[in-house]
Amino acid sequence: MLAADDLSFAVQRFHKLQGFPTREVFKPITDQGDRYVVIQFCHVLKDYAGQLLEFALIDKNKVNIPMLRLHLIAEEFSEMIEAWLIGDEVKFFDALIDLIYVIVGTGVTYDLPLGEGFDEVQRSNMTKERQPDDPQAARIRAKGPNYSAPNLVDILRRYRGV
Repeated sequence: MLAADDLSFAVQRFHKLQGFPTREVFKPITDQGDRYVVIQFCHVLKDYAGQLLEFALIDKNKVNIPMLRLHLIAEEFSEMIEAWLIGDEVKFFDALIDLIYVIVGTGVTYDLPLGEGFDEVQRSNMTKERQPDDPQAARIRAKGPNYSAPNLVDILRRYRGV
């Protein structure tokens, strides 16, 4: 399984291959239009996080695990957004790590082989190529003729002994 630094290195390799930034300076979201949209999104996300928690705990005898996991992810994501808005790098870093922790915890909860899965998605991502029709090349939509999709089904089958 990959260590956290190995995961970062793997993602940096993909970013470098695609020409994505790997060393941006952290700063708050200052454009007023952007701020308005992000603040509205954050409010909606926090409202949904609260509702998800209510659903998770509606039965006093049993926690609804999917709703609880979704609540935790939404809550940490909203904390990350809030820190980004105010430009607090320490809070942003804390929320980002908490988000990673909750997502990994979700994988653990459902007994998923995250290390193998990450390696396979990384292998697949490294076959993507930037295409001229990608608007501003901010995302890779058309994956190119050499793209090889991740084969997560076989990993799950091996892991589950099917």
